[in-house]
Amino acid sequence: MNIRYFYIIFFYNVQKYKEVFTLDPNLQQKIENIISFHKIDIDYNLLTIITHVSVNRNIHKHFISKNLNTEYIFSSDKIDCTYAIISEVENFYKVFFPKRELNFFTLFFFIISEGDIEEKTKIKNYYHKLHKKTYDKHLTLINMISCEINMNDKVIEGIKHDIHFSLHKIYTFKRLNLPLDYFLGEFKTVPHELIDGYNIIQPLITSWNKIINENRLTEDEIYYVTFNILSIFLSNYKKKVLLLLSGPTTWKKFIYHKLNNEFGNILNLQTEPGDTTKFDFIITNYKIKNTQVPVVWISDQLILNDLKPIKQLLNLSL
Repeated sequence: MNIRYFYIIFFYNVQKYKEVFTLDPNLQQKIENIISFHKIDIDYNLLTIITHVSVNRNIHKHFISKNLNTEYIFSSDKIDCTYAIISEVENFYKVFFPKRELNFFTLFFFIISEGDIEEKTKIKNYYHKLHKKTYDKHLTLINMISCEINMNDKVIEGIKHDIHFSLHKIYTFKRLNLPLDYFLGEFKTVPHELIDGYNIIQPLITSWNKIINENRLTEDEIYYVTFNILSIFLSNYKKKVLLLLSGPTTWKKFIYHKLNNEFGNILNLQTEPGDTTKFDFIITNYKIKNTQVPVVWISDQLILNDLKPIKQLLNLSL
């Protein structure tokens, strides 16, 4: 098992700089079609490496000798997807995966793929029913974050599911006595756009790990959980902003597109006023009084300095 894992990590790092493994185009197309049909979000590069390593070890009769003592909690789509891919691989290479080999492939398919809501709910329920103490620890972390950061219900629900999911992956590695840090190099450097959120969430998780979790997570694992939570914010939370402009229609469209290109991933720009209290803030090129939300004034030229107060407002909270 450890040798198999070493090969995967080795080729994972090599393949970043040089293509070592590729699948036959016909097999690759079949696998991609299966994954697309089941709507699985997966690392294709790692899947290619795991497939090659598994097939080569099987061809040379270097089978896994021990049972993998870990829990498999898959969505129904992911189970069907995994078995369909294994069937295509066996047929193409004329090999047969024994049970332990099937378990290994299935396990790593789970590790390198993202979970859908069904799978994350299953994992949450698994801890609630069978590992209540661990489940309560997870809830404590969720409460610590929600007390510190003002979040809408959708974000809170997403974090609830993702914390159980990401920690379950960590526990899986720990049960198998496999180091997770080799997969976490990408989390060592914090992107500039995430630094404000990182500076809030990372200390909370570190504190939880020390006080509640008895320091069971390594520094790399804390990074991993932190970035998983930050991804929930980025994917679910957009500031709702009212753009009120006075000027020619063509110019208004130009300013709208310029702001949308700059902030479209974190702003939901609207131009119809309605109830202004429903917006997080207003961007305008003329003076507005008696509003209950922050107002950012921009010049007609929308120069670089005009973007600074917008960025400051975006950094006030997640």
